[in-house]
Amino acid sequence: METNTRENENDTVRDKSLGGLSRLEAVLAIVAVALLALGCLAVLRPFVSAILWALVLAYSTWPLLLRLERRLRGRRSVAAAIMVLLITLIMVLPFVAVGVTRLKTYRESRICSGSCKGVCRLWRPSG
Repeated sequence: METNTRENENDTVRDKSLGGLSRLEAVLAIVAVALLALGCLAVLRPFVSAILWALVLAYSTWPLLLRLERRLRGRRSVAAAIMVLLITLIMVLPFVAVGVTRLKTYRESRICSGSCKGVCRLWRPSG
């Protein structure tokens, strides 16, 4: 069997092991895929830390999800929704608490004179 075949018009050598592509076409395809992969990595680069945190959270909470799913008799969607709500509360509540505390401190300080009328009226201490 012959590994190379000739095109009738272009006389381009095509290799059957490359799926009928010429060597130049194969190299260009590899370069295009490599450039596409580099472009994808460049786009994902700012999100690497978030992706890693998501992996850590998913790995560490997986056993809890399975237990919750067993408790809910196999309803994975409900278990996943409960897990999302719990993780959101666990991650957001500390920021809410800090924000409320800072606002109370700001309200009670002397800095809150006349420049923040709207905020001070909302958070005026009772009594």
